[in-house]
Amino acid sequence: MFEHVIIPLDRTRESELALVAGRWLAERLGASIVLVSAVADPDHVDARAAHLRDVLAETTCVGTVSVSVTLDPSTAILSEYVRHPGSVVCMASHGSGWMSEAAFGSVTGDVVRQVSGPVLLVGPNVDPERTSWTSLAVCLDGSEFAESLLPIVGQLVDRARLDLVLVEVIEPATAEAIRHATDGDLIESGYLERIGHDQERQGRSTNWETLHGAHPSRVLVAYALTDPGPILAVATHGRSGLRQVLMGSLAMKVVHESPSPVLVVQGPRDLD
Repeated sequence: MFEHVIIPLDRTRESELALVAGRWLAERLGASIVLVSAVADPDHVDARAAHLRDVLAETTCVGTVSVSVTLDPSTAILSEYVRHPGSVVCMASHGSGWMSEAAFGSVTGDVVRQVSGPVLLVGPNVDPERTSWTSLAVCLDGSEFAESLLPIVGQLVDRARLDLVLVEVIEPATAEAIRHATDGDLIESGYLERIGHDQERQGRSTNWETLHGAHPSRVLVAYALTDPGPILAVATHGRSGLRQVLMGSLAMKVVHESPSPVLVVQGPRDLD
């Protein structure tokens, strides 16, 4: 598993940010890179393929290139995923061209909905100079749906040699309710501690952080700004993909504002 990192490119600055993150991930995983692109005109295939080969050579990574003739770039990405099952897809979540704002819920959403593994989304505020990520922070909220991230994230951190961090954001109203229920003794880390110890029993070095704030997305983005900063991981709903979960939601705000990439994993449909 995780033998390949699939990176869609469309010759925009935004997709180049995905290349930076994808190369970092491939090196951590010891994986090969698959650069994939889509063109509408068959006459452009050779030129685009030559460009991808030049890009691949500059990365000094082992890999292949693939160019499809299609008006639907998600089909090109998903075709490569079928050819390389168990891959990680690393793609820009916003940009010009076919990764435009209008396509955010279609191309990216289609990919997230239809792959069974993780997708690393690279938002417009990811800093290409910050590639010294050494940890992956899983965002939990007490739900079984969010916890469904843990098995696949566990495999990823093991393979990539990343530290695992469990993160929960406690909003003021929740914190007050906890204080009231415990007679002022704010015991708020028990949930994360329980899951953390379970991960440690599986052989993973695990830390946990309880964060506070009225706006969870801002809290998580601020946490991602810490040096060297973590990769954030969130679960997304399989039935409607990013169109429901990211558009106008906490996760979308995190993806678009975070200085580090955000790993999304499709949660079980029966928990939607």
